[in-house]
Amino acid sequence: MSRGPRNNGERKWLVVLAVLLLNAVYIISTTMRFNPSFVDNIPLEFDAEDAHVNTNDISNDSLIQEPRSKDDHIAKKVPEETNEISDKEVGDSAMTSAPPHSPPQTLEDAEMVGNSTNFTRYDDVVIVTKVLWAKDLKTNLKPNLCYLSHAYNDKRRYDIVVFTTMPWTKEEIAELQAMVAPSKLTVALEGPPLEEQVAAMTPEEKEFQYSRCNVTAGEELSWFHYCTEPGTNLCNNLAYSWQAEFRAYHIWTHPAIMKYKYMIWMDSDARVATTWDGDNDPMKMMVENDLNLMFSGFPYGNTKNIKVKAKMEKVYGKSICVINRLKEGILNPHFCDNDIAFKLQQVAGNHHISNLETYRKPIHQKFLKEFVGDYRFGRQFDDQIAVTIPAVMEDGGKAWHERSHGLKLMIAHHRMFDNVKGERAPSNWQQFFKKMKKEFAGIEERCGKYIT
Repeated sequence: MSRGPRNNGERKWLVVLAVLLLNAVYIISTTMRFNPSFVDNIPLEFDAEDAHVNTNDISNDSLIQEPRSKDDHIAKKVPEETNEISDKEVGDSAMTSAPPHSPPQTLEDAEMVGNSTNFTRYDDVVIVTKVLWAKDLKTNLKPNLCYLSHAYNDKRRYDIVVFTTMPWTKEEIAELQAMVAPSKLTVALEGPPLEEQVAAMTPEEKEFQYSRCNVTAGEELSWFHYCTEPGTNLCNNLAYSWQAEFRAYHIWTHPAIMKYKYMIWMDSDARVATTWDGDNDPMKMMVENDLNLMFSGFPYGNTKNIKVKAKMEKVYGKSICVINRLKEGILNPHFCDNDIAFKLQQVAGNHHISNLETYRKPIHQKFLKEFVGDYRFGRQFDDQIAVTIPAVMEDGGKAWHERSHGLKLMIAHHRMFDNVKGERAPSNWQQFFKKMKKEFAGIEERCGKYIT
């Protein structure tokens, strides 16, 4: 026959033993759930440091700043025919023990993030952004990629490519990779250093650039020189003009994104304020409707530059004078004739999703090369119109406005959400985070330590 403890001392020891047993069970279960140290899995080494860049055609090659994990050879089987780890394997190793507010570490964990448990991860998708240098880490890249991760990519785990004009240290790269892990992130140089690009110019080209940028005797051209453009009232620093050229032409065939079919473009200062789940998943709409372009804003500025019309006619044999957005959310071009004035409206550049295979078609590549081809580092031929024209020439019915088709991604940029003038967004990153802490569940736990 069973009996209870004889006295209070015996009861006390039984309670102590029970607590110790529960602790042991917790430790064993935690050890089985997670892998070893998080820090040991941060990539430490560069590859392709000596890669050559063709200064005549930057899209043909580039130095990709992508550290590799020192443990990749343990986590992944090395192909028998080589001692190097393939591109597919780089960064794919499983993440390890992490605090409760970190991103999900397994697909099972990922399914429980956010408001839905069902989602589809589509193939060949990459998230892309661009900065001038690593000084953009604190105020833009870290907080804004964290917002996007929490809203969407902690579950989907699409690869991320950050293009940069000026190189980063491997420690800076590892810092950003750790924040978005276990998604793979690559930092890729857009092209060779500026001095190499200048050295490859003819004497006439160099003289032209130095003249328009007001480079004085004994001075070298820098990314921070302000440069005029003949025949216009434009004056921008060289780095800003270069980003327009890069995004208009070079980006589509850059080696860092050549293996992907779809690009989710986000400006580095664009901030996401809601989850992208269920029917609010932009890639679901993009892929399942076989679109060429999805965009958040239209019209978002326009060009009356008649040179653009001439460039279209030279390559396509026709030109578009006016583009309208129909009520069903597609773009409708009006081709030029003698009765139509040239005023070409364009999509917003801060966010769009593009089918890279469409933009890589020879006819569109020929146009985009012609589009930026007057001289290097020009700003008058903008990336926004460069995104717009090929999509409309291909099929305006396959270029969809996101809000018109039910997507409400709540991307904050230039004090607006989704480029809607009536929907005001906080003007700076501190005010945005203060608002999000109240309205976006889980954002403080996921991103608070990156926003200081």
